[in-house]
Amino acid sequence: METTWWWDRDQGDAHQAIFEKVQAVETAQSDLYERFLRLACLYDPYESLGQRNGLDGMPGRSADVAEYVVASNVDTVAAIIAKWNGRAVFMTDDGDWSTQRQAMQLERYATGLVKKAKVHESGPRVFKDGAIMGTGIAKVFERDGGICVERVLPDELVVDESECRTGKPRQMYHRTRVDRDVLKALFPEAEDDIERAHRGGDGSMKQWAGWMPFEGNELILVEAYRLPIGKKGAKGYVPGRRVLCIEGKTLEDDDYHRTRFPFAVFRWSPRLTGWYGRGLAEDIAGHQRQINILNKQESAILDLQALPTTWVPYADAKIMETLKVAKVGRIAFFKGAQPPKTETPQGLTNQLAARREALKASTFETSGVSRLAAHGMKPAGLESAVAQREYQDITTERFALQEKAYERWFLDVVELMLEISKEMGDDAPVVYHRNRYQRHEIAWADVDMGDVEVQIQAASSLAKTFAGRAQTVIEWAQAGVINQDEARGLMQHPDLEAAMSLYTAAMEDIDRCIEACLDDEPMVPEPYQNLQMGIWRFQMSYLKALNNGAPEETLENLRTWIVQATKMLEMTGVQSAMAGPMPMGPGAPPQAPMAAPASALAGGGVAPQAL
Repeated sequence: METTWWWDRDQGDAHQAIFEKVQAVETAQSDLYERFLRLACLYDPYESLGQRNGLDGMPGRSADVAEYVVASNVDTVAAIIAKWNGRAVFMTDDGDWSTQRQAMQLERYATGLVKKAKVHESGPRVFKDGAIMGTGIAKVFERDGGICVERVLPDELVVDESECRTGKPRQMYHRTRVDRDVLKALFPEAEDDIERAHRGGDGSMKQWAGWMPFEGNELILVEAYRLPIGKKGAKGYVPGRRVLCIEGKTLEDDDYHRTRFPFAVFRWSPRLTGWYGRGLAEDIAGHQRQINILNKQESAILDLQALPTTWVPYADAKIMETLKVAKVGRIAFFKGAQPPKTETPQGLTNQLAARREALKASTFETSGVSRLAAHGMKPAGLESAVAQREYQDITTERFALQEKAYERWFLDVVELMLEISKEMGDDAPVVYHRNRYQRHEIAWADVDMGDVEVQIQAASSLAKTFAGRAQTVIEWAQAGVINQDEARGLMQHPDLEAAMSLYTAAMEDIDRCIEACLDDEPMVPEPYQNLQMGIWRFQMSYLKALNNGAPEETLENLRTWIVQATKMLEMTGVQSAMAGPMPMGPGAPPQAPMAAPASALAGGGVAPQAL
């Protein structure tokens, strides 16, 4: 017996069930797509979302709108938050030297993918979609060996609200209109099926699901997803399914093993139930409509009452007909012998003007946008950079949830890009990183950390700007991280990474030697190494390895390096960091804990001569 669910259909035979399901969902949720259009028209009265007809009677679509408070609020918030051009940082817990270095390389790789896909260009548009329609979406996918990030309109992603009361659907549909010729070029083997799809009638404009029109050379393309059940490789695992289809033909049909859909979603504010969010435009839509009504009323009052009226006796009527009077008002006749006079009535009442101003003020209070921010002004007296930064922090506190949601959207994009890179393996994109001597290629094999747990967080790129770098240099100098001479040099050309790499080179070199010894590769100290700091760090690593039950061969490698470094220091007349004899075996009597050398404590492990 044939099942009704499309994911249970035979391979290549799911297209009909998918089209029936998508049409049924969109027909049942037609009010949702009408809401998207209404909200879009509040932001831009001439917006159509590509529907192209049936818009004349749409509320908000009027040329009488004189004050776009929805657009003002949305653009102001987007300027405050969506200008964030951060990056993803990967942090390890108790990671060794190579793991930390690999995490740094993974950060560079992710940053390169973000630049290639131009994520920070599509991000503000996704943010605006969320602010206007409640939900902003970006699709992350592989194309021609690269990873692409494209904006998706909310009405193109079909989710059955009745199946996801908690906001976590198990199936999702990406429905788009595509040109036949483009699809034929992508799937030449299905050219006849593409030509036959949606060819009923005279080829004129048709409507999909009773609401969305499409031209004769366009057709509907649906990409359906079903999430897997369980964990891959575990007992009872059921793979998901991905189907790309048109009317009457399945173009692609594969198993789907990811635990989430290939969409990064930003919601201005989640609803109590359902998948789609609520936007800023919806919160202040009532204010915008009331202001529109007041604007129309004021316009009508001005047309009827605000023009001056000149009263002329009937005896002079024939004379007035022969005069050419400019259109600056109206002429009315009355019986009597008094001379003509002109009256200019009051055009608008104070109540209407006060009502309109109160509505505008209420709009900004509801949205949380200040009048100063909307007009691009700063409070008087805020001149210093520190004061302006504090004011910026206070301004964005009102939108802290949206800021976190936007950062989460960015991290979702990065995670999806890394998942695709993992699936592509050796065919994944290559990112380049240049130093003074050569340009390094960073391939996925160099950064794939396997099962190593890393924490991914969003970090601001403020330090990448000149002003941000200069401020970082000042903070480093004030904290004693760098000396004054170094700070003066960096103020002219603030290359932070190059400057800090000199301070950490000695410590990283010691950590590299420690890891080699822990991997049973004996190392010999060199006289140009920071041996004082090395002895202290080797001793701490020795005690840690001893407590963790490391084998005797590993402990011997660490002890040997410490003894050799101590002898080298004694030969040069420099006092060792050793506070006493090292225990030479697991059964040796316990020693008092050794204090860190002053250089390690004062400079965080930095050599004294570097400070």
